[in-house]
Amino acid sequence: MLHNRIALALFGAALTFSSSVSFAAASLTPADWKIIQEGILEDDGAAYYLDIYNTYELTAVTLVAGDPEQLLIGYDRGDQWTFNKLPKGDHIPAECWNPKSNVWVAEDGDSRAKVTVEGNIMHTEYTGTGVPIDMRVTAYNTRDKAWQKLVAKWPQSLQLSAVTWPDKVYRVEMSQAQDVLCRDQDPNLYPLPKGITAFAQFDSPTIVQILFEDFFPRNFAFSGNRFSLGDGLAYQWEIITLSDGVQLLELMQEDAMEMEEEMEQVPEYYLLQNGQLFAVELYSKFNYEDQTNNTRLTFTGKFGETLRQHFKRL
Repeated sequence: MLHNRIALALFGAALTFSSSVSFAAASLTPADWKIIQEGILEDDGAAYYLDIYNTYELTAVTLVAGDPEQLLIGYDRGDQWTFNKLPKGDHIPAECWNPKSNVWVAEDGDSRAKVTVEGNIMHTEYTGTGVPIDMRVTAYNTRDKAWQKLVAKWPQSLQLSAVTWPDKVYRVEMSQAQDVLCRDQDPNLYPLPKGITAFAQFDSPTIVQILFEDFFPRNFAFSGNRFSLGDGLAYQWEIITLSDGVQLLELMQEDAMEMEEEMEQVPEYYLLQNGQLFAVELYSKFNYEDQTNNTRLTFTGKFGETLRQHFKRL
């Protein structure tokens, strides 16, 4: 799930919304919003956008250009860029939790999110969950100084200043009001040991017994919230509380050996529900200010292939 997690971590999950949009005094034209809608609010997965993530720890890009199976992810290795397509078999969790209805809602179901536009902000929700999503859009004329100033902030090694951009490109900044949990539609369920009913009762031996039963009871060692298994892998864990009060088990594999990609060290999350534990994906809430190092751009569909060919030449 590495590639998928990185792609989603850049700007939250890949969202799917209804194509029905109502407008209220929009500062962008209906033609602009049509391009934005087709680029971001796709009904069929055929979106068109570029994500650029640039911090001290990580420089990465994600390109979605029509075919979901052709999603391209690139990492800066320090001396060169490495680009890979999303591996077949990796997938976005198929259903998400609706905290108001207390049900898991399939992402490919009949749920339709209402979309409204006020000025340069589009209001909608994370599919099926009722969690508000706002998208603030800035239109750039690629011949203007404001655009050139934006391009200058991106990693020079991407050589994006050499690309012939469309006349108009749209930057989309996002805000998500609450944490969102998603899971596979048919998750692996881990029953709890007898007498265990809540996270407050968890300790390292309990977690090993539930998730790593082949090593329980004798083939592991532990100290506090850290344990190591007989195969040499070590983990740390804690119970975290989300913005809506829901608790999760956060499990982090320690860097027992030098990893090729530091991004492999991504926590795993588990939800306790109806006496069973199962893995979930956590998409934490965020606001516009959290994205100072992130840029999402959308554009007309044809330009996506131009960017794909550009990245292949790097």
